[in-house]
Amino acid sequence: MPDGPSSDQDSGKIAVLDGFLTLADGWVSQKADDHGVAWFRGAIHDVAHAANERALSAAIGLAPRRLGKADLSLSEAELARAEALRPGLDPSDWSIDQLARIALMAASHAGDDAAFASRFDSFCATAEINELIALCRGLPVYPNAALIEPRAREAVRSGIKPVFEAVAHRNPYPRETFAEDAWNQMVVKAFFMGSTLWPIQGLDDRANPSCAHARRIGAGALGCAATRQWRAVAMRRAARR
Repeated sequence: MPDGPSSDQDSGKIAVLDGFLTLADGWVSQKADDHGVAWFRGAIHDVAHAANERALSAAIGLAPRRLGKADLSLSEAELARAEALRPGLDPSDWSIDQLARIALMAASHAGDDAAFASRFDSFCATAEINELIALCRGLPVYPNAALIEPRAREAVRSGIKPVFEAVAHRNPYPRETFAEDAWNQMVVKAFFMGSTLWPIQGLDDRANPSCAHARRIGAGALGCAATRQWRAVAMRRAARR
């Protein structure tokens, strides 16, 4: 008989996966035409029941052609549903093709976390940039965060700003999963890439002396622009209190 905590964790991750796929189906049905909705539902079914990776690869590649690339433009109520399903999940700046690609990857999970992590890693390794951005934005809904962390950290090390921001911005995954050194490197790298800091979730929660020291070095190297960034973050903190 499985122990209680493990069973609860397994049930929780499946609930998030299933709940996200339900949300995705609803959002696609609102934003796409009938042909796009039918394609999406068929692709999700095919991926979930596939014996190999071909269906997933084909569907991820076809998503923009079948659904377009329009912003989701979710309402406050829809964003609240995402947050209720998975704290920190923020699809406020996702496009419909990104949503579909994330849902397709999520649908490929068949209960084996290690197999899913291997699949995710191999897809990210060969993905074109827009596919990679979408797959990284889906990090909060994938199971077993620890197994996919190496690929998430690789994305943060990327010199491509949109790939970096797919992990760093509006994403609870780094706050919850990264060790202190990886977290600090991500925050400091945001300075040097000219990436905004305020969309990084957990700046207050994950504050630490090493990160503060590195920020001071970064601010000194980059001058006024970095100083303005931290003032903006401080003002946002004050506004929330």
